[in-house]
Amino acid sequence: MTLVCEPDSDAAHRLATVVGGEVRTVDFLPNVADLLGDVTLIVIGSGIPLGKALQFSIRLRLAGIAGGVVLLHDSPDAELRALAAAAGVREVVATGDRAGLAAACRQVQDALPISPEPRGGQVLTVFAGKGGCGKTTLATNLAVTVHATGRRVCLLDLDLELGDVASTLQLVPKRNLASADPRARGLDAAGVADLVTPLQHGLDCILAPDAPGAAERIPLALIEELLTVLPTIYDCIIVDTPARFSTHVLAALDLSHHHILLTTPERPVLKALRLTLDSLNLLSYQQRTRSIVLNRSDPQVGLDGADVERAINTPISVQVPSSRDVPASINRGVPLAASDPDHPVSQAVQRFVEERVPAVDRTAQYGATTRP
Repeated sequence: MTLVCEPDSDAAHRLATVVGGEVRTVDFLPNVADLLGDVTLIVIGSGIPLGKALQFSIRLRLAGIAGGVVLLHDSPDAELRALAAAAGVREVVATGDRAGLAAACRQVQDALPISPEPRGGQVLTVFAGKGGCGKTTLATNLAVTVHATGRRVCLLDLDLELGDVASTLQLVPKRNLASADPRARGLDAAGVADLVTPLQHGLDCILAPDAPGAAERIPLALIEELLTVLPTIYDCIIVDTPARFSTHVLAALDLSHHHILLTTPERPVLKALRLTLDSLNLLSYQQRTRSIVLNRSDPQVGLDGADVERAINTPISVQVPSSRDVPASINRGVPLAASDPDHPVSQAVQRFVEERVPAVDRTAQYGATTRP
């Protein structure tokens, strides 16, 4: 069922006519907790204040409700669209654009995920607010380290435009995220198998697109379905991300059990981390499900761990030492955790896994822990 929220009764009637099907109109934004399970699409008219509409979308997303939001606005410029996407709005349509509204509603309804299967594995998303911090290096070494504990691992490259997992591991894939059939509805284990590139037995990768423009054709629904299905197949899913809050990254953060926030001991990077922490707090992600990793820690650069903690007002979970062996391992295409488990860098990653990524009982059925 579609819920149309618009205080102007005439405008609400016109919107309901365009949307079609089973529609209920209300002149206010309902409490998220009061939404019925059969509401799959919510159209917010331009008569609802923008701030309230965005806050509603954020609460809807954090509550884990699958319904998609279509927002109408008099002047939907690029800045507004980006703000709405960050809040979880699926589509923004200009007020009065009847054809655009009908198309947006169809697109959102087609993209809604099928009821998720019970989750078992853990999803860990690696994020940094500034590029060049070593996200991919940490993600690949985490994958190898967790796999060494006997768990089945999938490494997902969600940097759709500039993903480096394939080049870092020197993989020549025959498939990647762009290999998914855009016409398919629902994703199962067989569909996942068509996307993975094996690295080792029990350690698979799902790689970013490698063709120009392919990133734009990766639907948000595919990422949401992947992060729902993968935990039913793997014990641990590690997600590598770009240095920005795209809608795909927000979906990964929503469906993660743990956020691994990476920084290095430079003040511009620490500023970006502080902004990242503020953004995560604003979006109501739980602080207990995040960890700070200080990469390339080196006392000779002028900022030690204590300085970093004071700058971000948050404790560091682990310090990964700076070492020229890391770029050498990248050039060889073999993570340092695999080639030299006793290396100080590898040991730091192992300590993090032992303390922050404990094995879980896969018979336990639970959802992501980042939501309140």
